[in-house]
Amino acid sequence: MIFRQSDDDGFGDSSVWRRLTSPFRSVAGSIAELFGHDDSIYVERSLVSRVIGFLTFPFRLLWGFLVFMVQAWPQSRSGFAFLRGVPAILGLMVFFGGLLTADLLFPEAKRIGSTTGYLSYHLANSPEFPEYSLIFAKKLVELNPDNPEYLYQLGLTLDRVGERVKARDVMSSIAFDDRPGFPLAHVWLSEYYVRSAALEMSPEERETQARKHLGFAVEVAPENQSANFELAQLYLAQANRYEKGSDEYNSVLRSAIKCLTTVADGETTGLRLRAVPKLAELEMELGINDPDRRLDNEIIYLQSLARKRPEIFEIWVAIVNCAILRKDYQQAADIVTEGIRLIEEDDSKRNMLELASLIYVEKSDDFTDMSDRNQYAFRLNSLCQAIGLNPTNRIIYLKLLDFIAEKSPPAASSGQNDETKPSDQASGTVLDFSVSDALWLGDSIVGSPVPGVIHALLGMREISKGNVREGEKHWRIAEKQYGRTQLIVNNLIDVAAKERPNEFSNMLDMITLGIELFPDQPVFYQTRGVYLMKQGKTEDALKDLLYASQEMPNMLSLHKYLIECYEKLGQPDRALEQKKLLEESLTLLDADERRRMKASLERLD
Repeated sequence: MIFRQSDDDGFGDSSVWRRLTSPFRSVAGSIAELFGHDDSIYVERSLVSRVIGFLTFPFRLLWGFLVFMVQAWPQSRSGFAFLRGVPAILGLMVFFGGLLTADLLFPEAKRIGSTTGYLSYHLANSPEFPEYSLIFAKKLVELNPDNPEYLYQLGLTLDRVGERVKARDVMSSIAFDDRPGFPLAHVWLSEYYVRSAALEMSPEERETQARKHLGFAVEVAPENQSANFELAQLYLAQANRYEKGSDEYNSVLRSAIKCLTTVADGETTGLRLRAVPKLAELEMELGINDPDRRLDNEIIYLQSLARKRPEIFEIWVAIVNCAILRKDYQQAADIVTEGIRLIEEDDSKRNMLELASLIYVEKSDDFTDMSDRNQYAFRLNSLCQAIGLNPTNRIIYLKLLDFIAEKSPPAASSGQNDETKPSDQASGTVLDFSVSDALWLGDSIVGSPVPGVIHALLGMREISKGNVREGEKHWRIAEKQYGRTQLIVNNLIDVAAKERPNEFSNMLDMITLGIELFPDQPVFYQTRGVYLMKQGKTEDALKDLLYASQEMPNMLSLHKYLIECYEKLGQPDRALEQKKLLEESLTLLDADERRRMKASLERLD
């Protein structure tokens, strides 16, 4: 029973009770006033505030319930205060009732939703631990084994953990060999056949399987950019087996053009940026359509896009490729200059300098008559400018070695991949340097944009002839003239030893002289170690490689060479230790960089 003063006239006059309740009465008035008086401030609400009020209405109902609990309990409570809390109670009942109903009626959707969320989270935030993603990918298939999207996710995740055979089996269950299936799975299977050299199939058979799956993917999803682009790449590979200009060759190129046109007419993606320059190049080769107009329109469109999003490096690459195809090298250089001005990140600026290097590499290919002294000088100067901007591009070194090789091989293409070069096919042009005057190289020092590179070449030529001291003199001059001489000399030797070993003599003398002249450059020890390993002198190679690994602990290629040395020497424990170190170093990289580094390590000989 709750007592009130109005119920008992004599109760309030009790002095004993007044003394007992005096502490409560001293604060009760303040509490009642705090919760009872109206202190609200009226403000005219805008449209935005009304929308926010509507969206937060359930939470305000909950707050109303709390207010009800407080206002209904004081001594002055009334029925109106109770009614104010009723909407909150009803709202909470509806809200929690709805949650309970959804949980009871749609349990599978709830489990699928949460599993999909966990899978997406681990794919995005834990790429270095794909086994976490595999747990949830398998769970999705258990919940709905007939959903091809979930099976495709399972196949991708199996591929990431290295179980490619199981991934292939999963993909084959939704992308069939004799009829169209899930298009993305067909694309994956095409890449599997192209890249799996271990399969007991000839390269032609693997390409045939890949084209078949991509054809199915295009049949199901004709606008799919990935399928069309990859199919075009396979057509181009097939065209290389035919005589250029033959009916078969032209027919295959037209098929590639059809696929690339679909990509070029689609939305702006990374694939489209790569497809448009290649499409224009093929159209130029066959003399069809209007490739110049296509390139002009593409340059205008991409320039406006690049100015809005200058941080996207691929856009600048596409613009430069288009300008190079038009042989407008000045425009290409202006585009790179604008990109360097607009881009803020240092890494992107370095990428732009490498892109500028590509311009000079392509420009050098316009000068092919080595009996003409001017063309000889223009080609050499273009390559010197290219190497000054990007001293790590091995293709530039191959082209430079043509000037000093004992015999003249076919000129190398610029060798860039699809991201950085308009054409991935070699021109096939054979440059005859035998018609050049031997003195032209030395005369080119005057007027060269990077004379230190010329001295590096002259030094290498003299050492190859046995004139070690004369070669040393040139290298010492080069070091004084150019700050990157050590890197240039090492890369020249490294490329010559690996890719042109029959065209140069005294390779070991060159490397040893490099170590003597540049003792603070341990990269020469790696170069000598790799050279000795190829010569079968594994123990001597191991000493150099171990020293280089101590001086350059972050050089991942050294781990791969050390693994090879230990395996040849019959030391599997040491090889396993290097494999673990290599794997640990790779896990520190982000997913894209790790993928690129693995591909680079696989290409090492």
